[in-house]
Amino acid sequence: MLSAKNAMLAFMLLAFDLDKTIVRNDYELPTPIIEAIDRAKEAGHLVTVLTGRPKVAAEPYLDSLGINDYYSTNHGSLVTGKNDAILRQTHIDKAHVADLLKDYLEHPDVEFSCVVGDTLYVKDPADERWSWAHTLNRKLSKFHPELELHADKIVFTANGLSPKIRNYVSETYPDFVMYPWEEGYLEITGPNADKGSALELLAGELGVEQKDIIAFGDGPNDTSMLTYAGHGISVGPHAHPDTVAAANEHIVSPEDLGVAKWLEENLL
Repeated sequence: MLSAKNAMLAFMLLAFDLDKTIVRNDYELPTPIIEAIDRAKEAGHLVTVLTGRPKVAAEPYLDSLGINDYYSTNHGSLVTGKNDAILRQTHIDKAHVADLLKDYLEHPDVEFSCVVGDTLYVKDPADERWSWAHTLNRKLSKFHPELELHADKIVFTANGLSPKIRNYVSETYPDFVMYPWEEGYLEITGPNADKGSALELLAGELGVEQKDIIAFGDGPNDTSMLTYAGHGISVGPHAHPDTVAAANEHIVSPEDLGVAKWLEENLL
């Protein structure tokens, strides 16, 4: 196990996922985790956040952590540098959006969301599967093909049809990135829109070597980030198997203050 107190001399870049890593299931960021991350910054370590949330839904947590620069949202689709400069922004082109959604515009068993900024363009705004959006500073609007949207990402909730959609994307758009989630949710982002490449870009901007990066995450979208980092840490009892396999060690959930305890024991 890594022990910064005994073995590390260099300052580290600490890369955190949000939900189920430092944010609890009730969407609260526990004060002890905030305080531990603050102490890590005071000790000279750098801190970044890489989240699947769009910027508008991540901002309350970024503010709580005092992170104004150098972070990534939408699974790596948007990477932000100094003074809100965009280091990378990846979209799914409107023609590809139209192609991916064309077979499901009227499909009774498939809902979808075309995510553009802080707005979710969905087939049915009243569908209960999008009820969570109202708690996360998100806007809902009805999707119409004539809008011709460039999407940050597309989310399907497909009631068993996710494998069919995944196969089509793999064959037709092999550079796209897909994340399967519980309850049939499937997220799709454009080429190279992943947390691993986003972390590499941020580290380069900050002048941090790969060996001096510690990444914390729980979901399938965190696997590439934990793989890239010099030291990867999976979090919580429901961490995705691929994420656990990519990690060097595993810690308890934010409900049990896993990140705060790890920082106290290893960096502070």
